[in-house]
Amino acid sequence: MFDIFRRLNNRIGLDIGATTIRIYSYGRDEIISEPSIIVYNRKRKVVAAGAEAEDMVGRTPKGITAMRPVKNGLAAEPQALTDLLVNILDRNHITRAGVFKLKIDVCALYGLDDIEQTNIMKAVLGVGNVRATIVDKTLAAAFHEGYDGHSWDSMMLVNIGKDTSEAAVLSYGGVVSYKHINIGSGDIDQGIINYLRRKYGMLISATTAEDIKKTLGNACGSLENDSMLMFKAVDLASGMPRDMSVTAGEIQTCVDEVVKKIINMVETVKQKTPYELLAGIYDKGMTLTGGGSKLKGLENLISVQTGIKARLSKEPENGTVLGAIEAGQFMFQRSNIKKISGRDR
Repeated sequence: MFDIFRRLNNRIGLDIGATTIRIYSYGRDEIISEPSIIVYNRKRKVVAAGAEAEDMVGRTPKGITAMRPVKNGLAAEPQALTDLLVNILDRNHITRAGVFKLKIDVCALYGLDDIEQTNIMKAVLGVGNVRATIVDKTLAAAFHEGYDGHSWDSMMLVNIGKDTSEAAVLSYGGVVSYKHINIGSGDIDQGIINYLRRKYGMLISATTAEDIKKTLGNACGSLENDSMLMFKAVDLASGMPRDMSVTAGEIQTCVDEVVKKIINMVETVKQKTPYELLAGIYDKGMTLTGGGSKLKGLENLISVQTGIKARLSKEPENGTVLGAIEAGQFMFQRSNIKKISGRDR
């Protein structure tokens, strides 16, 4: 019986990332993951979106434009984001037709201003016949980790994405201290690309840079700095492709520069947190989430540098979208309690 009611539930969680859009369908108990990219022709008609559009990057003829509508956690191109969402929802048969509107809980950075929130809502509501609520990413991730929003117990989360990172301390379902930076795992990739261009005059793709980071990158530094990876690159002088290699020691600076900024962000939040809550965090530790948190050695380095035990989320990439609906329900209930008690007056 529960399964029948669940399938009739027309509600989804939505996490809009710079490189990936994730949708969690509560009714199907299913996660849909697509690259956040869309391709238009000269007449602004959609040619491709999501995975199909990503395959076209770098191969499009004149007059065809590829666009990433999300940047630094914001809807940089609201209409493009609307078109992308419509395409993904329709291809995955998530209906917006019928009497009951599709309810969307949208994960976003904490503390967005009115214009930034309006752009996100404009993009999401633009898909038609939906009701949308913006929920904090850190709160959504916390609920997926079993957080009790009605408790005064504190919880610390660090979310590392592709182009943004954020750290937050939560208590009683609210944010006590918070900081976000426009730095993420993608900056390590870009650092590797820049290094190879500058030192060797070689050009690699973002995908190759990410492979190098995953294989050789280590936040703590590698004991085997001579470990090597072979890959394809383009010689900028001749324009010809060729095989080349790089060692872990060579790319360490690219990793260190980004990791240092992330640790500084965590330290800032720690220093802003009241001691009464910080004592509990020292006991329980902090949770790392987001795709960038999977960098080798990051848990250990953050633990050593901050003095707070860091552990990786059980689902680093999907935790936020999986907790979005629960966070949205919690925010709705709390809003109603405030209205009944008159505390919002």
